[in-house]
Amino acid sequence: MILFKEIKISLGSNLELNSQIEERLGWKPGQILEKTGIKQRFISSKDETSETLAIKAFSNLDENLMHDVDTIISVTNTPSHLFPTISNFVLTNSAIENNVHCLGINAGCTGYVDGLRIVYSLFKSDQSKKAVIITTDTYSKYIADDDRSIRSLFSDGATATLLEKNNEGFKLKNSIFSSKKNTEGALIRNLKDGIIRMNGPKVLQFALNKVRPEIKELLRETKNCNIFPHQAGKIVLDALKNNIPSDSNMFTNYNEVGNLVSSSIPKLIYDNFEIFNLSDTNLLSGFGVGLSHSSVLLTK
Repeated sequence: MILFKEIKISLGSNLELNSQIEERLGWKPGQILEKTGIKQRFISSKDETSETLAIKAFSNLDENLMHDVDTIISVTNTPSHLFPTISNFVLTNSAIENNVHCLGINAGCTGYVDGLRIVYSLFKSDQSKKAVIITTDTYSKYIADDDRSIRSLFSDGATATLLEKNNEGFKLKNSIFSSKKNTEGALIRNLKDGIIRMNGPKVLQFALNKVRPEIKELLRETKNCNIFPHQAGKIVLDALKNNIPSDSNMFTNYNEVGNLVSSSIPKLIYDNFEIFNLSDTNLLSGFGVGLSHSSVLLTK
């Protein structure tokens, strides 16, 4: 039903090493890697925004495959403009001439999975035949420079995923979406000052107590599954890995790119694209802002 044709990426142009943050914020050498498992991150320049990174990622897609795209869905927490959606900016900067349905989702780490669920529904109801999901975030622009708790976690970047309705593609076998009350403040950006704030212990607690058992339940009757989780960091992913069936394989890349928010999962798929497409069963799991959890189990 849903065929993953191509994924392209565009990361922030400034490579930032742990040593740069450690020196500036008074961390001991090696302390960031030990605590987070992250070696480096990609930070957007002054001239790079969520919109420009999205446009660049989209422009890297094969032009020969784009003429009949009928849906563009953009996902971001950090737009430069409250409206219109980033998908509208992407369309304007494309060569597409036909009518396109532009949608925008205000979501973070669940957003890519949310977008896939929407595209799958559009494909299944014959309202779309080819779609692109754009993910893009520039968290670094909205984190205080002296915030020792989260400054080292996030990277900036965008991805563009080209999807086609095709009988050779994946079917959505199962899914889950859940949100927890009274957790909005655990990861939030207030427009009054524009700063992103995160309560790390609450986010960790949510991942361990809510996300982990829900993923385990989705995998209860599934064998030989490839798992592509949101790259939340070492502590969370180590805990998830220790809780999955022994015949399943969980992929990570946080050590090289940090937490890319909405682009976390598609970047992980991009890094393992052939394995993903050849797999009979893939689990995609996003969790974060909300606090919310969104996972889909895709099968051939």
